Amino acid sequence: MSKIIAVANQKGGVGKTTTTVNLSACFAQAGKRVLCVDLDPQGNSTSGLGIDKEAPEYSIYDVLINDVAPAQAVVPTQIEGLDLLSSRKELSGAEVELVGGPPMIISSSIARLPWGCSPSTPSPRRIPYWPPSSANTMPWKAFPI
Repeated sequence: MSKIIAVANQKGGVGKTTTTVNLSACFAQAGKRVLCVDLDPQGNSTSGLGIDKEAPEYSIYDVLINDVAPAQAVVPTQIEGLDLLSSRKELSGAEVELVGGPPMIISSSIARLPWGCSPSTPSPRRIPYWPPSSANTMPWKAFPI
């Protein structure tokens, strides 16, 4: 069973990105398989993990909006056992695009990812992720239910 960790605060500049990237790296170095999910349109954790924000073919935006299979959007990092579901600036418009659709809890979708298709060997994972700082509803869609 995967363990999901959400790092959230509506205020910016409180260390959400730093905490998430460091937790991800520490879990991976401790031998845990980790999927770090970047839900911030700025994509600072994506670049913080050494991935060019524009390099991945797909991002969390494509998973949420374009029905791309989550496993297709997962990219390996330079840290063994640590994969990333990256973000990019298009994610900033996702909330508007999701209006009128079915209710969505992002963490529920993440927890059901088909790990057999991910870059690392499948096994139970730690999944740190965080929503962006904002007053909109996207941060609240990230919390596990």
